[in-house]
Amino acid sequence: MKDFYKINNFKTMITIERYKDYEHRLGVQIQKISIKPSEDGWFDVYCELHAINGGEIDCSIDVQCVAYGKDGSILSMISDFISDDEFFGFEVLEFAFQVDGMYNNVETIKVFPKK
Repeated sequence: MKDFYKINNFKTMITIERYKDYEHRLGVQIQKISIKPSEDGWFDVYCELHAINGGEIDCSIDVQCVAYGKDGSILSMISDFISDDEFFGFEVLEFAFQVDGMYNNVETIKVFPKK
């Protein structure tokens, strides 16, 4: 199941998508996704990663953040590796997209976990 919502920042409408089925399968939940643009067109995506059952996850995971352009093309992808040995129930993630002017060309951002 895909969950999405729209963020309207600085005259740009961006759709944020997360995949609850992927999250549930890996025992995590991604929450509070936000975007912070800069004046040069760079932007950061922030989110919280929570364990669904207690404070542990069963396996290490990658959380991926993918930016798609207005034409549907992939503009950039960033991932953050979360080790099951070091995870303590809650983590704040930051994905920094540092390409001049990129923010104005983004239509969709997908954030999802994978093994």
